[in-house]
Amino acid sequence: MTKALRIPFAARHEALKRKIASLNAQVGDEMKRPLPDWLRVRALKATRLKAKDRITALLSNLRLKTGKSHMSSLQS
Repeated sequence: MTKALRIPFAARHEALKRKIASLNAQVGDEMKRPLPDWLRVRALKATRLKAKDRITALLSNLRLKTGKSHMSSLQS
């Protein structure tokens, strides 16, 4: 069996923030079209919400494991 690759919290957090920013831009671009594809907008927003939920889960797990707030871990 292979071990799961451990990615530092800050790297995962930043990657998810970049993904959310990209999804926000894609939603904005789609909405600027003369006739937006509402199915695409809905899918992009659902994906964005999942990424936000993953950030929330990461922060929650971090607090449970360390007993610290997420802000103190981001500063170090």
